[in-house]
Amino acid sequence: MIPSCADCRFWRELVVGQGADYGYEVTIDGTGLCRRLPPQRGGDRDDSSDAANAAAWPVTWAEEWCGEHAPGRPAA
Repeated sequence: MIPSCADCRFWRELVVGQGADYGYEVTIDGTGLCRRLPPQRGGDRDDSSDAANAAAWPVTWAEEWCGEHAPGRPAA
């Protein structure tokens, strides 16, 4: 079996909001955030816009993999 993001301890399913009236989380199936490293700043260094200076964790698909996979998911 090939290790994947879905079973890595650093990966979390991407939650985009909560159902206001129902109390459930809204997710995008199969995508998540890799939290192996600190969030990375996007954009061009010459761009002073807020979006260019925002930092974020990489978004990956659950089936993806990398060379730094760490098996096991800690308890939430």
